[in-house]
Amino acid sequence: MSFPLKDHFNGIHPKISKKKNKGLSKENTIVLAIFLGFLGGHRFYLKQYGYGMVYLLLCWTFIPLGLSILDAMVIGIRSVDDFNQRYNKGNSSSTDYTKSAISLPFITLAREMNQETLNTLETLYADEQMIEKLSNIADVDTSAEELIKICFTYDMLKVAETMLPKNKLNADEALVTGVSLMVIDLIDPNHGLWKYSHEVLQQLHQDGGFRDINQAVLNILNFNNPLNINYSIGEDESQQSKSNFALPPMMQLTQNDCLLPYATTLHRSAMIIAKFDDHVSQQEEKILDRIYQETHNPIPSFKKDYEVYERKQKKSSTSEKKDLKAALKELNSLIALSDVKEEINTLVNFVKIQKQREDEGLKTAELSYHVVFTGNPGTGKTTVARLLAEIYRELGVLEKGHLIETDRSGLIAEYAGQTAVKVNKVVDQALDGVLFIDEAYALVGENQDNYGKEAVATLIKRIEDDRDRLVVILAGYSNEMKTFIDTNPGFQSRINRYIHFKDYEPSELMDIFKLFCKKAQYTLSTDAEAGIKQYLMDVFQQRDKNFGNGRTVRNAFEQTLENQANRLSKSSEINKDLLITLELEDVPTA
Repeated sequence: MSFPLKDHFNGIHPKISKKKNKGLSKENTIVLAIFLGFLGGHRFYLKQYGYGMVYLLLCWTFIPLGLSILDAMVIGIRSVDDFNQRYNKGNSSSTDYTKSAISLPFITLAREMNQETLNTLETLYADEQMIEKLSNIADVDTSAEELIKICFTYDMLKVAETMLPKNKLNADEALVTGVSLMVIDLIDPNHGLWKYSHEVLQQLHQDGGFRDINQAVLNILNFNNPLNINYSIGEDESQQSKSNFALPPMMQLTQNDCLLPYATTLHRSAMIIAKFDDHVSQQEEKILDRIYQETHNPIPSFKKDYEVYERKQKKSSTSEKKDLKAALKELNSLIALSDVKEEINTLVNFVKIQKQREDEGLKTAELSYHVVFTGNPGTGKTTVARLLAEIYRELGVLEKGHLIETDRSGLIAEYAGQTAVKVNKVVDQALDGVLFIDEAYALVGENQDNYGKEAVATLIKRIEDDRDRLVVILAGYSNEMKTFIDTNPGFQSRINRYIHFKDYEPSELMDIFKLFCKKAQYTLSTDAEAGIKQYLMDVFQQRDKNFGNGRTVRNAFEQTLENQANRLSKSSEINKDLLITLELEDVPTA
């Protein structure tokens, strides 16, 4: 699934500015027939050059004069649509309808609603759960942010399609233009269309400048449910249903707070279209009610259906190989972790060479793929573990390369004799992939409890029995992990590779903070940036073994946003610049 949204809208603004294709005018034709018709002026205007030459050659006879008057009467009787069908290749451009469809009140309403949609869009961008879910669904070449834009546009167009007769949606260019104006800022807020005056927008429309925009926007409808998910309410095909909208069910799944304002925005767009002719019919009221129900109350069975879908996606994704270069590129793009990157790149090179030796029939060295990750929380151990699993898959070490993450609570049972069963179940899930055990030293605890010993013994046995299908990564604090491995000969003999994750330096913590700002569409004032640097320096100097590194930065970022919200709540006027700018007074104190 691919959504080349940028291809649709790149360069629209310059193209509009240059386009000057009005088409042929009925009024101009009549004027030319009356005043220059005896010379064939109207015929030349209509590009009927043969007729024009005949009129010109016979002008001295006064016959063309009579014919031109007759032509003016015939064209005057024709409707605008009939004229366009005959002389403009079917392009409808009714002047009266155009002026009505792009009227000043319509633009005012659209502008007001457009601001609502942009506010909702910013909220969606800040919802990490939403971003994560969409990232799992979207095509690899489509960012979650871009997919949100697509779904947003799709939903608004579904509203338009529902409110307008199907045979009118494409034909009535003027009204579609109004709908397009409501969604275009979602696609490219910098295009500048709203900066134009009402008169300029009218002229652009009359010049045909919005046709490409309309077509690009309408192409979104061809995706037919951008998330590509079926929302069923029963096993029987006759009971299955599909949501008309893309984002409301997803927001319900992620418990997104902007579901209600988003649904309200879509319903308001429908109301604007319904009121376009200054009359809301009973049929329109029924449609408005249906749109309200579908947007405010997404299909209740969606969560269950999505869970099934997600499992299928995860299962199928394991067979789709990701390019090794892409995995390594993602690894090397991580902030800091230079020692970690060097260790893994060395491991990759070694595995590659051993594979080549094997292909040449040469002896290969015994290699353990199991690893111990040491370091404080928030240093990226889980992220690197996921990437290492993908790298192992691409190198042919593992078939699936998925990551199963667990800890003591996921391996130790509450009752005697059940721990081995629990460990075996988790290992079975991890086969052909990586089993990541966080705070692995907690398995045995300080008192070397029997449950923990049973878990370790079962795990070591499975590592040996499934050595060709299982890679284990043990993670935790440096000293505790060294003691844990040293006191367990089974691990000691099977795991000989250690990768240490250093605490992030203050400059690296600052880079992480700036990354959070970029993803959430915030900017730092000069004073705020200096304040954040000092704050991160202070918490770094005060750190202990529980220092959260990246988690500490995340907490600082969230606290900064809360402080900004408290500051802005006291302001009488709030604009976009204020919403995206973080000031010194927003910075938390160490």
